[in-house]
Amino acid sequence: MEGLRALDAVQVHEGRPRRLYWHDRWYVVKQPLNSWRATNRWWMGESELIWWRIELIDRGMWEIGWTAADDTWWLGRIWDSGSLPP
Repeated sequence: MEGLRALDAVQVHEGRPRRLYWHDRWYVVKQPLNSWRATNRWWMGESELIWWRIELIDRGMWEIGWTAADDTWWLGRIWDSGSLPP
Protein backbone atom coordinates (compact mmCIF):
# COMPACT_ATOMS: atom_id res chain seq x y z
CA MET A 1 0.00 0.00 0.00
CA GLU A 2 1.47 3.26 -1.12
CA GLY A 3 2.43 5.66 1.67
CA LEU A 4 1.82 3.13 4.46
CA ARG A 5 4.34 1.26 6.58
CA ALA A 6 3.76 -2.37 7.52
CA LEU A 7 3.60 -3.13 11.24
CA ASP A 8 5.55 -6.15 12.46
CA ALA A 9 2.66 -7.62 14.48
CA VAL A 10 -0.66 -6.69 16.06
CA GLN A 11 -2.38 -8.72 18.78
CA VAL A 12 -6.16 -8.56 18.64
CA HIS A 13 -8.59 -9.42 21.44
CA GLU A 14 -12.34 -9.65 20.80
CA GLY A 15 -11.90 -8.00 17.40
CA ARG A 16 -9.95 -4.98 18.68
CA PRO A 17 -6.21 -4.26 18.58
CA ARG A 18 -4.62 -4.61 22.03
CA ARG A 19 -0.87 -4.54 21.40
CA LEU A 20 1.34 -3.80 18.43
CA TYR A 21 4.95 -4.53 17.62
CA TRP A 22 6.95 -2.01 15.63
CA HIS A 23 10.67 -1.23 15.46
CA ASP A 24 11.63 -3.97 17.95
CA ARG A 25 9.19 -2.86 20.64
CA TRP A 26 5.71 -3.80 21.90
CA TYR A 27 3.21 -0.96 22.43
CA VAL A 28 0.08 -1.40 24.53
CA VAL A 29 -3.25 0.03 23.40
CA LYS A 30 -4.84 2.10 26.15
CA GLN A 31 -8.13 2.25 24.26
CA PRO A 32 -9.46 1.94 20.73
CA LEU A 33 -11.16 5.23 19.87
CA ASN A 34 -13.03 4.35 16.67
CA SER A 35 -12.87 2.29 13.49
CA TRP A 36 -14.03 2.61 9.87
CA ARG A 37 -13.70 0.91 6.48
CA ALA A 38 -11.96 2.40 3.44
CA THR A 39 -11.97 0.99 -0.07
CA ASN A 40 -8.91 2.97 -1.23
CA ARG A 41 -7.93 2.50 -4.90
CA TRP A 42 -10.14 -0.50 -5.70
CA TRP A 43 -9.65 0.11 -9.45
CA MET A 44 -5.94 -0.72 -8.93
CA GLY A 45 -6.74 -3.93 -7.07
CA GLU A 46 -6.16 -2.57 -3.56
CA SER A 47 -8.05 -4.39 -0.84
CA GLU A 48 -10.44 -2.82 1.60
CA LEU A 49 -8.77 -1.52 4.76
CA ILE A 50 -10.33 -1.58 8.20
CA TRP A 51 -8.86 1.39 10.06
CA TRP A 52 -8.52 1.86 13.80
CA ARG A 53 -7.69 5.05 15.64
CA ILE A 54 -6.13 3.94 18.91
CA GLU A 55 -4.60 5.58 21.94
CA LEU A 56 -1.42 3.94 23.19
CA ILE A 57 -0.18 4.05 26.75
CA ASP A 58 2.31 6.97 26.90
CA ARG A 59 2.67 7.06 23.07
CA GLY A 60 -0.11 9.31 21.81
CA MET A 61 -2.66 8.37 19.19
CA TRP A 62 -2.07 6.18 16.13
CA GLU A 63 -4.07 5.16 13.09
CA ILE A 64 -3.51 1.57 12.02
CA GLY A 65 -5.20 -0.35 9.22
CA TRP A 66 -5.75 -4.03 8.43
CA THR A 67 -6.22 -5.69 5.06
CA ALA A 68 -8.08 -8.98 5.31
CA ALA A 69 -6.93 -10.10 1.85
CA ASP A 70 -3.33 -10.61 3.01
CA ASP A 71 -3.78 -10.27 6.81
CA THR A 72 -1.39 -7.32 6.96
CA TRP A 73 -1.46 -4.47 9.49
CA TRP A 74 -0.39 -1.01 8.39
CA LEU A 75 0.70 2.16 10.17
CA GLY A 76 -0.97 5.22 8.71
CA ARG A 77 -0.35 8.06 11.12
CA ILE A 78 1.04 8.90 14.57
CA TRP A 79 0.24 11.86 16.77
CA ASP A 80 2.46 12.19 19.83
CA SER A 81 0.81 13.21 23.07
CA GLY A 82 1.87 16.84 22.53
CA SER A 83 0.25 17.17 19.10
CA LEU A 84 -3.05 15.31 19.32
CA PRO A 85 -5.76 16.51 16.93
CA PRO A 86 -8.86 18.20 18.38
